Amino acid sequence: MIEQGLFQLVAQNAAVKSLVGVDTSGTTKAFWILAQKGASVPYLVFQRTATSDLYSMNGFAGVRDALFQVDCYATSYYASRSIAAAVREVLQSYKGTLPDSTQVLAVLTEKDWDLEYEEGSKGFVFRAMLEFRIWYIDNA
Repeated sequence: MIEQGLFQLVAQNAAVKSLVGVDTSGTTKAFWILAQKGASVPYLVFQRTATSDLYSMNGFAGVRDALFQVDCYATSYYASRSIAAAVREVLQSYKGTLPDSTQVLAVLTEKDWDLEYEEGSKGFVFRAMLEFRIWYIDNA
């Protein structure tokens, strides 16, 4: 499943891990859809935002086109941008086999932008958002 492979590729990257840190179990602070309640920044949140399938005259061609969003949260603007840069470095132009064996044909950076800060319980939380278009062979 591409979600697992994508998550592993980014979360196990040394540069990303050094910027977001690890939790008490030693796992990189990265989550799907929602951050764990009480998670301390910095951390990453992944989500799939859209998916479409490629068809030929013979039907489904086995290739999917998906948009994945990665939100980079930190206590300062510059820290959120540094995390975003590290994630982008891992994913942009990636081509190959993910740790879960999903074959990725192409990764394109669709968006890289800043979102408004949020007031947290101990100060402000800054968020940089990335969106990647990923073409992959569906092996599910």
